[in-house]
Amino acid sequence: MRRIRIGLDIGGTFTDLVLTDEDSAETRVIKVPSTRTDPGQCIRDALDQVLQMGYKSEELVFIAHGTTVATNALLESKGANSYLFLTKGFRAIPEVGDQTRDQRNLYDLYYKRPPMLIPQRRILEVRERINSKGQVVENIDTNELSKYCEELRAKGAESIAICLLFSFLNPEHEQIIEDFIRKNVPSVQYISRSSIVLPQIREYIRLSTVSVDAYVGPVLKKYLDSLKSNLDRVGIKTRPYIVHSGGGMMTVESAETKAVWCIESGPAAGIITASRIGRFAELENLFAFDMGGTTAKFGIVVKNEPLITTSFRHAGYPIGIPVLDMIEIGSGGGSIAWIDPTGIPRVGPESAGSEPGPSCYKRGGKLPTVTDADLLLGYINPDYFLGGKMILDSSLSRESVEKNIAKPLNLSTFDAALGIFTIVNVQMSETLRMASIERGHDPRDFTLVAFGGAGPIHACFIAEEAGIPNILVPLYPGVTTAFGLTSMDIKHEYMVSKSYQLSQLSFGECQPIFDKLKENALIEMRSEGLSDEEVNFNAFLDMRYAGQGYELRVPIEDNYKRNEWDSERLRKKFDQIHLKAFGMKAEKEPVDVVNFRLVAIAKVPEIKPKMWTRKGDLKSALKGYRKVRFGNLEAEIDCPFFDRMMLPSDVNLKGPAIIEQPDSTIVVPPNFEGRVDKFGNIMIKIGARS
Repeated sequence: MRRIRIGLDIGGTFTDLVLTDEDSAETRVIKVPSTRTDPGQCIRDALDQVLQMGYKSEELVFIAHGTTVATNALLESKGANSYLFLTKGFRAIPEVGDQTRDQRNLYDLYYKRPPMLIPQRRILEVRERINSKGQVVENIDTNELSKYCEELRAKGAESIAICLLFSFLNPEHEQIIEDFIRKNVPSVQYISRSSIVLPQIREYIRLSTVSVDAYVGPVLKKYLDSLKSNLDRVGIKTRPYIVHSGGGMMTVESAETKAVWCIESGPAAGIITASRIGRFAELENLFAFDMGGTTAKFGIVVKNEPLITTSFRHAGYPIGIPVLDMIEIGSGGGSIAWIDPTGIPRVGPESAGSEPGPSCYKRGGKLPTVTDADLLLGYINPDYFLGGKMILDSSLSRESVEKNIAKPLNLSTFDAALGIFTIVNVQMSETLRMASIERGHDPRDFTLVAFGGAGPIHACFIAEEAGIPNILVPLYPGVTTAFGLTSMDIKHEYMVSKSYQLSQLSFGECQPIFDKLKENALIEMRSEGLSDEEVNFNAFLDMRYAGQGYELRVPIEDNYKRNEWDSERLRKKFDQIHLKAFGMKAEKEPVDVVNFRLVAIAKVPEIKPKMWTRKGDLKSALKGYRKVRFGNLEAEIDCPFFDRMMLPSDVNLKGPAIIEQPDSTIVVPPNFEGRVDKFGNIMIKIGARS
């Protein structure tokens, strides 16, 4: 019997499903339009196609899913009716915040903070106090809790966030509140405790994170229940896994209690996949570039390890859980082109999405998008979109670009389309260049791994603009994220806040902290059906120079042994990490340890990519010629276009050229050169400019 793994990724425009045979590595691809109003519908459509292909439900032994449900609930302010319990006297914390601002809006004179997820009228203050040593100073008032429960029942509260002062040191009072609500308010579907979600110092980031968790939790749980029902409907009995923003997978049951970890679920899978592709291609430093229908995402991979951060904002709300360090910009294929009040053309961040979609989709879209511009410039074949399953109408693209961009700016249609294309490329290249330099990385040392439906169309232009010398386009770029889901590891992270001076921290003090974290990790991993032998651990310390307001994560896996404990070596490692991140180090300053972290990982057996063995010459892959406009050329040219699956290995393909496949299109501009490597990836290099 075949053993088939499924990777399922829902994007803003299309839903991707990939089936991969564990033994042969044979891969089948399904793309269906996403249904934003009912995400379960596109899943049902994709699964129905799986059965129509002849696959049997008992052959489908593994399914992993990247979901945007929690992300969209936060972006669109469509979360649950949530209430927040705080220590009495601290109800202003959500409004005061920590006085930091999103770096992308630092110089915006009209910047407005996002509205409070849980407004003041739904904040409940509790008489209680735990001090900075974790000692109970004032017991919680249960009579007060009884009155609050009456209010929760009357107002139909759906979820509760609990964030008490110093609960990360002693969770006793948060536990009392949770137990009291579960017993007395049956309408509450979801309770989020900061002592579980983010047990660390800094009140505001802890409060913001637990508020996001409570806000999206019921929405995600409803969706995951629907997912399980859809799988049952087609007879899939295997336990589904959900990708989390830390770059691993967890079971549906875990995801239902860790909703905030599902923010940026899908993009995280794309970065992990790019890292894996780079490892097989023997490339260490990568920019993962995922351009779909709604947004473009960049992730940074250094020495095959994706960067991780805890300084993360989504929709303007700070979230303190560890996430893969990614940069997101509203520049997707569906991003709408418009003219601002000063007469300057803009692109994004608003997107046409899948409903109504770009004008050329013939679904009622009237506004010009990046996809419409790509079509008018000749990069997209209107008769071969999704392998011919969807025919595009270029006349509708021309009409929308002329009406909204070309005529108001007194431009030709082609110049207007080229302007849209150029603007979106510059937006993405500048974002990538600045983000990488800010993190201490030189773009010239990296390879751009381009995927997503629109990524390979724009990749070469972005790479040239940002100074990146090499581009890699995976074998299935349009479904790369879904493909990567089939080989991701199960991963959970655990942490606790305790403050020490590094010079005074001994192994004897460190060991019981990590042992307790390990015990908690094994309990959860066992609940997911894993044995202790399958779980590996990596340990980290969050360190900072004394007096700093931020920390850096320092790996200590090689030091988590009594006979190898070396505080001085850890100190030097921290100095080097700080130098890389900020361009300076302070070797004479004392170093504090703030947080202890443990990452538990269970490896999922990897499916190795098939070797690309096609021989021959380029003539066998040539499909024909069509008119294409490139920015450095004043007129259209007859550009050859090729069938990706017919390209031979190790044969140079000089631009200009267009490479087509059902899930995406690759544009190789003039003075670029491509080659198919041994795994079917297309490696593109920038040539000398004339």
